Amino acid sequence: MSSDIVLEAIRLERYFRVGRETITVLAGLDLSLARRQRTAIMGASGCGKTTLLHLAAGMDTPSAGSVRLVGQDLNQLSEPDLTHLRARRIGLVFQDFNLIDSLTAAENIRLPLWLNRQREDAEHFASLIDTLAISPLLDRMPSALSGGEKQRIAIARALVHQPDLILADEPTGSLDEATAERVLALFDQVITQSQSALLMVTHNREAASLCDQQLTLRNGLLQPVA
Repeated sequence: MSSDIVLEAIRLERYFRVGRETITVLAGLDLSLARRQRTAIMGASGCGKTTLLHLAAGMDTPSAGSVRLVGQDLNQLSEPDLTHLRARRIGLVFQDFNLIDSLTAAENIRLPLWLNRQREDAEHFASLIDTLAISPLLDRMPSALSGGEKQRIAIARALVHQPDLILADEPTGSLDEATAERVLALFDQVITQSQSALLMVTHNREAASLCDQQLTLRNGLLQPVA
């Protein structure tokens, strides 16, 4: 795999058995993301978009096929190595935010740096805080934040360690239009600075149109958006 390729899914399958029935979610799809590439995936609810993100992050195991992240086959890694790779190389924006209730907003944002024993880039941190307009929120606990505020904190956490791969599940879903535009611009900024790749699941056609590649997941396979 080229050193410019961040993520590669090869003949990726995921199916689930419910009783005697086999439900196929991914049916042997291929996907490749290079550095500085932004890819949006669209599709009907329940078509497997989030499943694909979980497989790309090593949070789920494929039924067949493989996922390679910066050249490493996730299937071949031990759980500790996989956890370390994910913490260092991936920035995750979950639909349900996944903030830690016992940490302040600022502590939630800095969590990837602590896990990676990575020095904070003060300029980058300040840029995230300013662009997302979250300075007044930093000392608050997640229970004191609205859904949109939690989303902005989660986005800052995903970008603070300047990962190789940004995986975003409906990253603008809880945001107003102006904030969503700032978030998408921030993704571009981090992608340029860190030579990251972005894989974004979205129902927002305007957000998808800003990506280099727009794909639809249908019947377990990816195809260009018509």
